Amino acid sequence: MSKPRIACYCRVATADQLADSVTFEDLSVHFFTGRSILLSGSGRDKKYSYRSGVMTDVGDFELSRWRELVHGLIEKAHEQTLHEQLLKWVKDCCPFQHTREEIETYALELHASRIFDNPKWAAYDEFNRRYRI
Repeated sequence: MSKPRIACYCRVATADQLADSVTFEDLSVHFFTGRSILLSGSGRDKKYSYRSGVMTDVGDFELSRWRELVHGLIEKAHEQTLHEQLLKWVKDCCPFQHTREEIETYALELHASRIFDNPKWAAYDEFNRRYRI
């Protein structure tokens, strides 16, 4: 009896190839990831760092790299105005996002998922009436 195969759904590509071929759908967030990284030491004297990331269709990216890729797509699609509108909407309507970094990350997450085109989004009518008419 053979062992079951485990499928890998991540495409392997260099950073430049990825930047050229990736889409918003590819970078849509499935969930956020985190990992503790041992920097130095042993026993009680261990020093750790923490890596925050995002799991997407094309793999697990460090948060800063994911932001960079989504910003690149926004520029490539000439959607800077739409991104600014999402930032303003998140700042005004999402009180659970406190810092500038949280607001930016959430707006990028919404942008990558193309939430503004989904009529099932609770704020679809409000956002589109306010910004996209």
